[in-house]
Amino acid sequence: MDGTLISPIRESNESPHLNAVKKNGFNPQGKNPSLIGSTDFEVISSLLSFYSSEESKNVLEKCFKDLDDISLSLYQPNSFSLCQGLPKALIKIKELGWENGILTGNTNIRMFKKLEILKIANYFNEDFMFSCNFNETREDITERAKKILKSAGYSNSFIVGDTPRDISVAKKYDLKVVAVSTGVFSPKELEKFAPSLLIRNLADDLEIFLNFMIGLSSNN
Repeated sequence: MDGTLISPIRESNESPHLNAVKKNGFNPQGKNPSLIGSTDFEVISSLLSFYSSEESKNVLEKCFKDLDDISLSLYQPNSFSLCQGLPKALIKIKELGWENGILTGNTNIRMFKKLEILKIANYFNEDFMFSCNFNETREDITERAKKILKSAGYSNSFIVGDTPRDISVAKKYDLKVVAVSTGVFSPKELEKFAPSLLIRNLADDLEIFLNFMIGLSSNN
């Protein structure tokens, strides 16, 4: 799970990614492509793509590290809210014998700070919390997570996401994927990418979601 857990209550006028880049002397003026579903590393890289590789290559890692401090200074107790259906859904998932994990494009520090603010870290197995390291794409994190889960004896896993990128990456690594329309993409937009299951949220469609999980368990 990733964007299906937490929603920003209000968007800050300040982007921590842009601030990290500006802190290091860069001020991108062009229009960025949509970066929804991208990792923190991919966002920073995109912001620096306005400049030549010679100009930006030495500062990329510095910007990535600065992102954590800048984010912590911006996050407030009222910055985020839980998506519909949590934590009830997380409890029900555990009752079915599954482990709750996280696969996020955020850095480890940014991920844990969000979980801390909303007091839901204890619902997840820390061994299965996969965040973004330097130089990692969404594909890299998914591949790493799949290998770790397999080595730990978990052959039955799936992704819950709210973006087309979540769906396409899951399919690339032969993972089932549940699309939830709690983000900026509507059910119709997500449906085009043919997820394994499409639901509105984990409150209204919780039973549908749990029945999907029961089906996966019985087929394993």
